Amino acid sequence: TLPVVNGKDMDLWLAVYDKPHELSIAEGRNKGKKLAYYNIASQLNHIGQWSGEARTQDVQAVLNKENAGFVVFAQDRNSGQVHAMGHYKLQ
Repeated sequence: TLPVVNGKDMDLWLAVYDKPHELSIAEGRNKGKKLAYYNIASQLNHIGQWSGEARTQDVQAVLNKENAGFVVFAQDRNSGQVHAMGHYKLQ
């Protein structure tokens, strides 16, 4: 259940993120280096709207072997501010 946030209209989002990736850089000032990237969002899905009422909502994340987990967050439609977030990390 998400907390009440002054009756503001929120968008609910589900973001799936990947396990760390190590990439070899082919061009630019980091050419030849290997850099690690963490928590790369590979999916972002709008899962509904929320106006602050107490409620529960089931979400379904489609995960594969490259994914590390997902977050669900409530974002103010006007300001972009995130007011609530939940996180699930795969083992």
